Amino acid sequence: MAFAGETAAARAQQIQPLAGDTVTVQYGGFNVGRDPIHGTAGVELRAAARSFGLPHYDHLQLFPVAGFGASTRHALFGYAGTRADLALPRGWRISAGFAFTLYSHQQDMDLGGPIVFRSSFVLAYQLRDGLEVGATFFHMSNARLYRNNPGTNVLALLIEVPLRRGQSH
Repeated sequence: MAFAGETAAARAQQIQPLAGDTVTVQYGGFNVGRDPIHGTAGVELRAAARSFGLPHYDHLQLFPVAGFGASTRHALFGYAGTRADLALPRGWRISAGFAFTLYSHQQDMDLGGPIVFRSSFVLAYQLRDGLEVGATFFHMSNARLYRNNPGTNVLALLIEVPLRRGQSH
């Protein structure tokens, strides 16, 4: 059991970054910053980490990711890309990611065409057994591949679960 006076270094040794395969479930708001905002849900699979191998940066890791999501107005999107995770003291982690995305708007926002790009940011906290909770923000747009390039934002809560218990890096 942890005690209140522990150092950040001791806490970092107890908390292992999620180095193995994980699955993340997300639920939140689609089209954040515009009216109307409506619901979205998604799932992301993340493969095992690859370390950059840089001295003093052993907690910075690169992960291949793939996922899909949907909005309550029937937009569908699937993506594949990469995410960089940085483990912080006291069980916190920040991540930034980029992915190529296929998007179908149905009754939702038209992003100009089916090929869009997804840039993301995650802030998460590790609870126990590798389980993490946090929030993600991501932006999808076509980067001016098409004449119309409105872009959309998503803000969601997330739960990230290791697919194999007891892994360490």
